[in-house]
Amino acid sequence: MKIQSILVLGVILTAQAARLTSPLFKIHNGILVPTGKGSASGSSSHGRIVGGGDAEMGSAPWMVSLQWGIVRPSHFCGGTIINPNWVLTAGHCVQAFPSYGIAVVIAGLHNLSEFGGTEQVRHVTRSNMWSHEEFNDAENYYSPHDIGLLVFQTPFAFDYFVNAIALPSPNEMHTGMATLHGWGSNSSSFYPTFPDILQTVDMPIIPIETCRSAWNLEPELLHDNHICGGLLGGAVSACDLDRGGALTQNEEIVGIVSFGHFPCAQPDIPSVYVRVSAYISWIEDTIDNVQL
Repeated sequence: MKIQSILVLGVILTAQAARLTSPLFKIHNGILVPTGKGSASGSSSHGRIVGGGDAEMGSAPWMVSLQWGIVRPSHFCGGTIINPNWVLTAGHCVQAFPSYGIAVVIAGLHNLSEFGGTEQVRHVTRSNMWSHEEFNDAENYYSPHDIGLLVFQTPFAFDYFVNAIALPSPNEMHTGMATLHGWGSNSSSFYPTFPDILQTVDMPIIPIETCRSAWNLEPELLHDNHICGGLLGGAVSACDLDRGGALTQNEEIVGIVSFGHFPCAQPDIPSVYVRVSAYISWIEDTIDNVQL
């Protein structure tokens, strides 16, 4: 079994990867998990998808960067705009935000190291965050309920560089090719590399039974509310700092990066995503119950 090499896709605990002054993450039973505290101030921790390449500016206007820091916020998760006031992300990304420091969400961002005039920044606080009530990252790193929402009083102003993506139909099952965007590491080794530019890659959706068999995991660890993406032969996958980002197909979000194997893009260990179509009611109910 490969349990000891499983990790929640996140920050590598090295000065090069995250430059954390007090770790946001810790190793627990071979898995990288958030501590819910710490600082990512200083230079951004960033990277790209394994097997991908530079995305064109404006090609993923729904993509946002979740950032936090004491002095200067740094990227630690991705997210997806689903309407002018709401961003969809992973539950463990929501729970990783400390209750202090500077927390922002940046839309229209292409290069993590510099602004180009297309960006829109929104501050976020604990009162603006929700994770699924059945998700607790400290207790179950493999939960299928790894989904969260962020809301903003000031809506994003939609343009060519900032816009929403559609949700799938409830319980829709997707097959075929899908596309991932993110700022995660592009390395398939133990040594991450960190370009600044948003990356993208196309990959096949892998049936959950095939994924479960490849990973050699018990059924409860790969739930029917998960989907997998990548190549069984390796070479293409989500990686560190892609977590919370969107797997998309036909202008819909079909998956949220949840967890995977480290090193990334290894044979027979595809990345695991929350299947968004299984949580349409939760998303809609959460939005309906919030008065802006």
